[in-house]
Amino acid sequence: MRGTIQLLATCLLGVLVLFAAPACGDMSFEEAVKRATFVEPNAHLQLLGEISDTEGSLARTFFSPAHKKAAAQILAWMEEAGMETWIDVIGNVHGRINGTERDAQAVLVGSHYDTVLDAGKYDGNLGVITAIAAVKTLLIMQLEERGRLSEVSVAESGNIVIPSESVNELLKSPVHVIGFTDEEGVRFQSTFLGSRALAGSLVKYNMLAAKDKTGMTVAEAADLPTNPEELSRVLDELSMPADKIQEYIEVHIEQGPVLERDNLPLGIVSTIAGQSRLWLTIDGTQGHAGTVPMKGRADSLTAAADVILHIEHFCGGGPDFVSSYFNIYCYQASSRIVQEEF
Repeated sequence: MRGTIQLLATCLLGVLVLFAAPACGDMSFEEAVKRATFVEPNAHLQLLGEISDTEGSLARTFFSPAHKKAAAQILAWMEEAGMETWIDVIGNVHGRINGTERDAQAVLVGSHYDTVLDAGKYDGNLGVITAIAAVKTLLIMQLEERGRLSEVSVAESGNIVIPSESVNELLKSPVHVIGFTDEEGVRFQSTFLGSRALAGSLVKYNMLAAKDKTGMTVAEAADLPTNPEELSRVLDELSMPADKIQEYIEVHIEQGPVLERDNLPLGIVSTIAGQSRLWLTIDGTQGHAGTVPMKGRADSLTAAADVILHIEHFCGGGPDFVSSYFNIYCYQASSRIVQEEF
């Protein structure tokens, strides 16, 4: 198992390093590796960056037309890498090599393929594409060692195709690639729907009842059964027990200034921000903006400003907390009213 993890990690690093390598001529082992680690992932990232629900920007939210199109495309790339593939009912895209010990703990590798509005093309996508590229490279290496590289073919698209019939015997332990359906939580203002499904915690955190702007729930969007027993069965099929996972590996862009500031190409994550999204209602007393004295006011909007500044001060005191504020709504948004509810 440890050897599989080390080989896969090496292939992931190779993909990142060879993003800057040139492609070469005739098909050979070296050319196959360069295609798998450079040509294909760069082309795939460009293509995914164009699958959007908006023109002139990238937006791909949970179960939108672009989201479903991206899922189908990722599935096709996994199939070209010789994996057993499927898309589950919540939209997670799976690719798996079972290995000769199919019941052993799997190495899980991947990221999310949904986006925020006006997104960057590498956020999430990079981790999914490098995972597929690393598995494909690992299999090419194993075929070369066995003198079977001739089994590899090239599709009309130029992508390397590895036949799925004999890949399981190339690895000892399972490798499982996943494209998580929803990490950003844009549509339902939820967090980590895809990974919560894998962890079996959608019900625990009441995620299925979250609603979008139209009032549709996650359960309705995913067309989940309403019968409790049937729902429980479906959710069990979505999950992967922790004792079935040996390691989880994710390549991700930094999305911060630290590596660039320190002129470092890569970093190893030691901690990650755990998201909590809260809606606060602050009550005050409505009054006329011109006649209620300042000392007699209970303005919910100024109270909200105090709350925001207090949280900002608290989180700014060290590296352990971050905060942001994304929606401010006044019940009666008028310049002539002391705000009653914010």
